[in-house]
Amino acid sequence: MHNPLDTYLKKHGVTQQYIVSDIGDIWLSDSGNICPPDIKNSSPPDKPHNSPSDIKNSSPPDKPHNSPSDKPHNSPSDKPYNSPPDIKNSSPPDKPHNSPPDIKNSSPSDKPHISPPGLGNISRKKAQEHLRGTIAVVIPLYDEFDYITATMDSLLQSFESCNRNYPVWILCVVNNKKEDSEKVRENNCRTITYLKKLQRHITERRLLCNSQALSLTLIDCSSAGYEIPSDMGVGYARKIGMDFALEQGAEILACLDGDTLVEKSYISCLQECATVVVNSRGAKTIRAWVTDFSHQKSESPEETEAIKIYEHYLKEHSEQLKLCKTPYYSVALGPTIVCSRDAYISCGGMNTKNAGEDFYFLQSLTKILGTAPGILHTTVHPSCRISLRVPFGTGRAVKKICEGERTIKEFTVYPHWIYDAIKKFIEVMEEYCKTPLSGSLLENELKKTQEGIYPFLEREKFFSAWDKLLANNKKTEQLQRAFHCWFDGLKIIRLIHFLE
Repeated sequence: MHNPLDTYLKKHGVTQQYIVSDIGDIWLSDSGNICPPDIKNSSPPDKPHNSPSDIKNSSPPDKPHNSPSDKPHNSPSDKPYNSPPDIKNSSPPDKPHNSPPDIKNSSPSDKPHISPPGLGNISRKKAQEHLRGTIAVVIPLYDEFDYITATMDSLLQSFESCNRNYPVWILCVVNNKKEDSEKVRENNCRTITYLKKLQRHITERRLLCNSQALSLTLIDCSSAGYEIPSDMGVGYARKIGMDFALEQGAEILACLDGDTLVEKSYISCLQECATVVVNSRGAKTIRAWVTDFSHQKSESPEETEAIKIYEHYLKEHSEQLKLCKTPYYSVALGPTIVCSRDAYISCGGMNTKNAGEDFYFLQSLTKILGTAPGILHTTVHPSCRISLRVPFGTGRAVKKICEGERTIKEFTVYPHWIYDAIKKFIEVMEEYCKTPLSGSLLENELKKTQEGIYPFLEREKFFSAWDKLLANNKKTEQLQRAFHCWFDGLKIIRLIHFLE
């Protein structure tokens, strides 16, 4: 029988090798195959990137964990999941983190099943059911040690405030490239050390409370031999984490950044998304949502003012596009995006571009939804720090405003006549979808009524594309949806620049 997941992985899956650290075990994933290391025959680890020994030797709880079922389970702990006090001040290890000796050449066929502590002698597949969550929050981490502790604290506080109907799984993808500086590698090494300690703390709480409500997985794409390709960036790292969560059965995939704080309502909103999807089991559930956002304040008054200007521009532009009746009006900001597993598979997964991956991913989701994503009533708070890691985006915009490279006027919305022209064109095309004309006849009509937009449509070869849309979409609703797939967010941006 056709399996959408297998088809997706075959067509869009990454071939990146990376080390997966989960509940004290380290597994190597190569094109989606998870295999436990040959722990029995490998020498004792002396690198900081191996599993904590005290977890391996911990005694199992009195009762086994219960695997997730269709029924919601509530198992709040009697104590909060707060970070141990020594985690934040972790010093970096003396040596760089390298992969365990025998992992690279291990294979599923000749290695023993390694069960996490407290689960007893059960299969790896069954063990994974205990470790994974219905809700996966994926966080790519690159040079984020100074920010990740606050992000994780906000996530744990949000987890404490929610009804734990469905287990939550945090996946951190620590990544860098071979050519990255020693400073970046050292920062990532400190991040890994911190996450290992936090992972151990969460694991101990799980075992103590016989709870599977929260888990943390570390995916290492930073150690020697496991770095991401030179031409890839945050989109690729995000995709690695989201694809891994998908393979392990996550129903809700939430994007977050390592410098972004969440409100206490964040996990509760993800729980609501999971309820919608889980209650639809047996039927394809293509759903996507976005949260609201408000950037953190900076210690620098100039940076704080700059981010206010940029944020106002983003939200006002979004509102103007919404009035134009295009479905591509949501602000494309990585840590605001949430989707169901079916939506992720249907749109081809996360885009791997080095910058703008959130824009292209959100655009793909909007196309398969046929409408704008839903709204989650919670707010995430990205950092407003200056950053040059990508050629555009919040960090670079803040820098340009602060340094006078871009004026405040440049970050005001476009003239209203441009939005009016877009709105009029969409309204006209919605009508032509009801009483369609051939490409040549439509060209003659629009040449008369859309003088400003007509040269753009001609340049984009719209009229030949229109004939194809007509041939493949016989019903009005189908044709309208196909038109909006053609006149997408990227073409709207091109049109705006054409009209300026």
